[in-house]
Amino acid sequence: MILFINKRFNNRNGAEKSGSDVVNSLLKANADLALLYIDINNNFNDIINYKNISILKSPLYKLTINTFSFKEIYDFIESKIFDKIRFKKIKSLKINYIIANSLSSEYYAKKLAKSLNVKCCLIVRESPDFYKNPNKTVNRIHYFDQIIFVSSNVMKDWISILPDLKTKSKYIPNTINESSIDKIINKRKSYFQRKLNFNNNDINIVIVGKFLTRKNQSIVINNLEQFHKINEKIKFHFIGKNFNSYGYQMKKILRKTKYNEMVRLHGFKKNVLEYIYASDYLILTALAEASPRVLYEAMLLKTLIISSEVGGASELIKHEKTGYLYEKNNVKDLLFNLKKALNSDNYNSMVKESNEFYHNTYSNEIHQKNYKNLYKLLKTI
Repeated sequence: MILFINKRFNNRNGAEKSGSDVVNSLLKANADLALLYIDINNNFNDIINYKNISILKSPLYKLTINTFSFKEIYDFIESKIFDKIRFKKIKSLKINYIIANSLSSEYYAKKLAKSLNVKCCLIVRESPDFYKNPNKTVNRIHYFDQIIFVSSNVMKDWISILPDLKTKSKYIPNTINESSIDKIINKRKSYFQRKLNFNNNDINIVIVGKFLTRKNQSIVINNLEQFHKINEKIKFHFIGKNFNSYGYQMKKILRKTKYNEMVRLHGFKKNVLEYIYASDYLILTALAEASPRVLYEAMLLKTLIISSEVGGASELIKHEKTGYLYEKNNVKDLLFNLKKALNSDNYNSMVKESNEFYHNTYSNEIHQKNYKNLYKLLKTI
């Protein structure tokens, strides 16, 4: 049996949602799976026949209290009371391999692999640009017996830091739950524009992601006047949590600018796919990504992408053919490419080619074949 570890199973985080996609592909390969989650607030509805799968909470391995916060104390007490019980339940499943979904699960996978004396695989969803000291982080990755990278660009970046990774690394790109897209594209974009109170006379641009320095929403918010000069009809729709220090900083800037009517902060939305579909363009502003899920979503929803050239973005977007790429954190290049997109007559042909590229390269069927092959490989180890 394979133990699949995800920090959390829900629809709020791209990496965690992509973990559910992997689970579904493994299940379709008839893999014998058990699921392990670390944090609370899980939702397993996206997983095939989840009620027939063993689902367990991970031991927390919280041996000390580092700061006297409620969470630290709570986790310490929970660990003391439940860790041994939880480990016994895991051990009873006769696990013979572990798959950890992203570096957020790495610590727990290592602990369990050592205790169970089994080998383990890591799915890397982080680029070296996520870290101040990637030379240290790469050693966390190197521990694993098999490594899956969701971006070939990011795989090359990590291997350039530690060449020893090459012999045990494999590239398997993401996919997304296509059935969730089908429910939306059966209706016209104008239907969702009305539903979401978009003005169809505006140029609606969606930017998806929690407000974080790494997500770099400031490249837009700090330069609203320049976007206004390109076209007065531009409206930015930000989807993602913004109740943190970076979010407050951005809201402070918006309160002081006369261009704040260009921006709508929608917060976190479960129906984010509707916002992407209703928009004319999606802009990825990030400073660091591996293989951003939102780009796959926009490809299927036929919303034109303008993306910072980070991680695997250039694998997903063929510049000026299926979308536009700009140098990360370069507002002049972003403005140049947005202006080019607005002046182009090729919108429909570009989104069509982008959609076809997704189906030919990243579809659920291709993803399932890739993980079926991985499952066959893991059974031989």
